[in-house]
Amino acid sequence: MRLLLILAALALAPVPAAAQSLLLKGPDGRTATLNAADLKAMPRVTLVLTVGASRYEYQGVLLKDLAVRVGAPDQPHGPDFAQTVLVKAGDGYRVAFGLGELDKTLRTNRVILADTVDGGPLEANDGPFKVFAEGDMRPARGVRQVTEIELVRH
Repeated sequence: MRLLLILAALALAPVPAAAQSLLLKGPDGRTATLNAADLKAMPRVTLVLTVGASRYEYQGVLLKDLAVRVGAPDQPHGPDFAQTVLVKAGDGYRVAFGLGELDKTLRTNRVILADTVDGGPLEANDGPFKVFAEGDMRPARGVRQVTEIELVRH
């Protein structure tokens, strides 16, 4: 009986979100799989968001830097702007960003894939990876529990 109680307690105990990988896909069949350590090794940015009276500091990588890994041009021009970056969540939610929206020479607002908040991991219902679009009037293009990012040519 004691063993059953211990097993039940362990089953009900909160556990941290399991480490997850992120799949990147390019239009030419190029793929890459990144884990948390890979993202930490990339150039990092900080995005500060204020929600009501609370302030949050998210850190992660620019979405454009992830798209470049699977074929997006580093300095897009002309027909490159007909490409989109499709962000997919584990629950089926999807959001597309035009490549021009991600280019820092065209827009000051950044779109990031965050993996930490206030120096720690994202909460399980948000992470391990979450996309934020800086400057949006409402968070409709925020994607939580991101599993895949795909560069699509149109």
